[in-house]
Amino acid sequence: MALGRSAQAEILCKKVLMLRPGDQDALHLLGVITYQAGNRHAARAIYQQLLESNPAHHVIWSNYGVVCLALGDVQEALRCFNRALEISPDFADAWNNLGTAWDTVDPAKAVDCYQKALSIAPERIDICNSLALCYKRQQHLCDAIKWFKKSIDLNPYQFDVHCRLAELLEQAADSLNACLEYKMALALKPDDAVALKMETVLPVVQQSRESIQLSRNSLWNALQVLQRKGLAIETPWERGRVFFYLAYHGQNDRSFHELIAQIYRKASPDLTWLAPHLVNPEKRNLRDKRLKVGFISRFFYNHTIAKLNIGYVEHLNRDRFHVTVLVLPGALPDAMSHRFQAAADTFLLLKGSFHSVREQIAAQHLDILLYTDIGMEPYSYFLAFSRLAPLQCVTWGHPATTGIDTVDYFISHAVCETEESRASYTEKLFCLSAKAACTCYARPTLPKLDSTRAAYGIEDGWNLYYCPQPPFKLHPDFDQVLHGILSRDPNGLVLLLRGVTPGTEQLLWQRWAHLPNTEKNRIRFIDPLPFADYIRMFELADVVLDTPHFSGGNSTVEALAVGAVVVTLPSPFLKGRLTYAWYRRIGITDCIAQSLEEYVQIALQLATDAARREALRQKINQRSHLLFDDVQAVRELEGFFEMSRNGR
Repeated sequence: MALGRSAQAEILCKKVLMLRPGDQDALHLLGVITYQAGNRHAARAIYQQLLESNPAHHVIWSNYGVVCLALGDVQEALRCFNRALEISPDFADAWNNLGTAWDTVDPAKAVDCYQKALSIAPERIDICNSLALCYKRQQHLCDAIKWFKKSIDLNPYQFDVHCRLAELLEQAADSLNACLEYKMALALKPDDAVALKMETVLPVVQQSRESIQLSRNSLWNALQVLQRKGLAIETPWERGRVFFYLAYHGQNDRSFHELIAQIYRKASPDLTWLAPHLVNPEKRNLRDKRLKVGFISRFFYNHTIAKLNIGYVEHLNRDRFHVTVLVLPGALPDAMSHRFQAAADTFLLLKGSFHSVREQIAAQHLDILLYTDIGMEPYSYFLAFSRLAPLQCVTWGHPATTGIDTVDYFISHAVCETEESRASYTEKLFCLSAKAACTCYARPTLPKLDSTRAAYGIEDGWNLYYCPQPPFKLHPDFDQVLHGILSRDPNGLVLLLRGVTPGTEQLLWQRWAHLPNTEKNRIRFIDPLPFADYIRMFELADVVLDTPHFSGGNSTVEALAVGAVVVTLPSPFLKGRLTYAWYRRIGITDCIAQSLEEYVQIALQLATDAARREALRQKINQRSHLLFDDVQAVRELEGFFEMSRNGR
């Protein structure tokens, strides 16, 4: 309902109620109008009044539940929707609304509700889209794609749905159809954000070194054309791209990220924003002499980013630092998020619009804002275009430069950097010293299972080589490792992880078409494992294979924590040197190769020589404690913060 007509309808409802107090139709319409106007508490009062005289009206119960859900009262909303369905079991709206309520609590139940709604009203486009989004949030991409396609079949003129489907097809490694969906969206409405996405699709799985270079050349040319066009993009934090897959090419990406940031800053002037307290810094409250440090991410829950940073939040000296944890929209509450909350001096769940989130951060009057990851999702990337603190830093949650001129420092580690890599940052580089660990990694509590290989469908007698990384990390150079191992070890079995859709696995099989069947038959894909089984697989594997050009970070620490032997080949850049740095930390170099051929030789020796492998396991177990709770890393980070307090 348009704003003007809504206001007229509200006036009319109130006139009717003056003439006929208690008129249920007028009161119900007034409740709808009041809710749509954003007056949720007033709408709640109206629906409560309606239910006093209409306790068996299923539509009123359902609408009242919508209001309760908007107010954050999920349990009351669930009660309302269930009551509506008790009265009218075939009320599709109530099933849809019940799905929306469960979506925040139990996504599996949400799926059941949406499917029930569609069994009643199979032509409801809005429910198809709700179900697709629910599947997307659970990373069930094939199901999400299916229901967005169903929605488009019902109505092909949905610009937003074409865009969402295109994004999912990109993730599913279906670049061709992703571009077609972007084209369909642009045929419905010209839009520079979509045009940029269509012109800059990168393959998720590259077929060769040559295809990587072709992709990069094509991307560079497309970006230069887009820069010359002069784009205008609204709300890039909702519709922009972060070029996540560039990092997996194994090259220096600085020029790309610089150009991308320049394009977005020019296309979206709204990204450039200066926090009010930085306009007049002399007006700040100076009673608290401690430096105010903010840690910001969407991933402060049971996630790699949280594991890499909780130690800093817990151990920064509170006599000198006030620590604020800023959680971006989309985070999931769990034991780890509660741990961050308990450790922080201030814990803030950021809510509302992008502009409101900026203002909430600015209101903290931070001295230093540390992004634990930029480049994994759009929100934090585009937030970093604002100046929210005098000093803004990023660290290696996503180990790539940002290209953003308002990010001042990249925090890395001396062992992770080379002469070549130091030139790959647009930020100034600060490195923890070789005396410190890569981060203050809190000692994990690891589950213990006694399951055998048979529990995972692996027969006895194999020399088991396990790579715990997703398909997009498997650079074409990894193929030489596969062939080298499988051609020389007839008892070798390589275990790999499936991607989020079958498309990535299919592209890898295409890449390996040249391998003889005797080798391909000894490559197996398994679904990503629950955490306890994931840890157990490190123990069951004879050798863990690190991925060249983008090494394990968190996964390597967890593997070493249980004594697994991880073979690695460090690259010139941070993203390919983390396993190397963890090994240097514990003083073990046995598994560090200098070439792909040496990588294969080390893997073969360890897999086929049980005594040598067991001796190395014992050595790792004896020294792995050095990986955890490293206070030296905290002290050096504190020193950097204090050194930088008077300027960037």
